[in-house]
Amino acid sequence: MAALKLIPVLNVPILGAILIIIFGFLFVTVSSRLTGEIGSSSNPISGMTVATLLLTCLVFLFFGWTGPHDRVAALMIAAVVCVASSNGGTTSQDLKTGFLVGATPRSQQIGC
Repeated sequence: MAALKLIPVLNVPILGAILIIIFGFLFVTVSSRLTGEIGSSSNPISGMTVATLLLTCLVFLFFGWTGPHDRVAALMIAAVVCVASSNGGTTSQDLKTGFLVGATPRSQQIGC
């Protein structure tokens, strides 16, 4: 029974994972689409990160989670979504460049 006391409360991490999945899906799609069509200079990573942080803070405020550890959790959620959208845009740019020079995704992955 003493081991159960070491398990932290999981309300923020589970909600955080759900928010990462939702915002990640939306913002990776936006990043990939804009980078693929226009180029990497038009990738709105900062705007999507701020939007994720604001919406996460609104959700946390709705649940009454306003402590210091909740603020850190909100920043971490925004950071994960920022990295995911950056990787989505980078991958889209790489695949677009490979298409323009006549490479296939398979040959790009191998590096031939």
